[in-house]
Amino acid sequence: MKPISDLKPGGTAGCLIMIFGIILLFIGFTGSFPLSMLGIAILLIGSGISNYEGNKVKILENELKKQAIALFESTTGAQLEAATQAESKGMEAVRSGRFADALSHLEDAVQLGKTNPYTRFMLAVSYYNAGQYASAIPIFEELNHAQESSQEYRNLALVPELLARSYMGAGISNEEQTRYLLDFMGKSGPKLRNAIVMNLAKHFEETHAYDDTAKSIILEAIELDPKAPVHRGAIAELLLARNDAHLAYEYCHSLSVEEHNDYSIKQYARVLTALNEYGEQAIQVYERHLASEPLDTDSRLRLAQAYIRQRQFAMAIQTYRVGLEHDPDNIQLRYHLALTNMVANRLDDAIAELQAIMRIEDFESYKSKDDILRLLGRCFAKKGMLETALKLYLQANRSEETLDLLYDLGKEFERAGDNRNARTCWEEIFATDVRFRDVALKIS
Repeated sequence: MKPISDLKPGGTAGCLIMIFGIILLFIGFTGSFPLSMLGIAILLIGSGISNYEGNKVKILENELKKQAIALFESTTGAQLEAATQAESKGMEAVRSGRFADALSHLEDAVQLGKTNPYTRFMLAVSYYNAGQYASAIPIFEELNHAQESSQEYRNLALVPELLARSYMGAGISNEEQTRYLLDFMGKSGPKLRNAIVMNLAKHFEETHAYDDTAKSIILEAIELDPKAPVHRGAIAELLLARNDAHLAYEYCHSLSVEEHNDYSIKQYARVLTALNEYGEQAIQVYERHLASEPLDTDSRLRLAQAYIRQRQFAMAIQTYRVGLEHDPDNIQLRYHLALTNMVANRLDDAIAELQAIMRIEDFESYKSKDDILRLLGRCFAKKGMLETALKLYLQANRSEETLDLLYDLGKEFERAGDNRNARTCWEEIFATDVRFRDVALKIS
């Protein structure tokens, strides 16, 4: 085959190239617009390298060109017509409030080439009214940004407000959206401003991103809705982080216990803990909080302590037992239950709990074996089982606390006339510390 440069005018190569271009054009018309463009380009190349001689060839050339141009125009025209029809149907659906239908038509219109600002704006409006805020946001953001630099977009005055409302509808998700809403607050009417305040407060409360801006927003939210517990819980959490428990208390205390929700009552409990409060109010708050968070060990211990301070030992014991129902291996609760039983003179129950602790594999992560042995010894001593108490004390280390217990036990043996066991106590002490109290005299 001759190279293209050697082809004579009217050669068959150009004709074949043009025919190939026509084929591509037809194929592209069925579904690939870029392929149509390629067909036109090849057609023009074929035309350029061929200059057919004879009327018959020229007629073929002209006919091919006409067909290509007609096909291109019909393709483009059909696409534009379809886009216009889709746009028209979409606009009509918007006016009728049929936003789901509008979405289908306007999405088609944009895909077919209707990318003017107003069509995209109405598509975003349809997303917004259909509750598909996440889909509306990128379009509104683009239009809002374009308004700053293009006169073509200036007539879309609702874009900034709809963007703000879309952020709120979808839920504020990042710092950029937060900054936009904070800035837009100053441009909003009272009703929209209040909505922004409440949504920003919710965002800060959910993310716990408490700074001075968050504080001012949450305080404004409290003014707008004084009875909303979530805002009072949030401001209490913020103030606690700044070591201002007294002011946090004022915000919590302004609602009754019944008016608090789970979140705000938890913050109320934290405030009372920080203030070391154990009165009747603390009992109510801790009870309410533990109803929603029964595994909060610290609050349960404080509730029990509040009962103990009022000498309501039965209520304190019940508080511990409820906690152990939720967390049977909680060594801390079981240990304090044993202590409370001992103080309430329920010695057998105290002993049972201490023995149960020693059966827990890692009980020494909270209390040492020596601590448990000494406490068991005290329980048996109070029961009058002095020899059992002595055996337990002798298993413990020889700390100052153990020596004190041995000394007191020795005196109990003396009062009981059991000088042999009393001397055992003195000798154990003397072997550790010859100068402990008057033990040297007792030995001599």
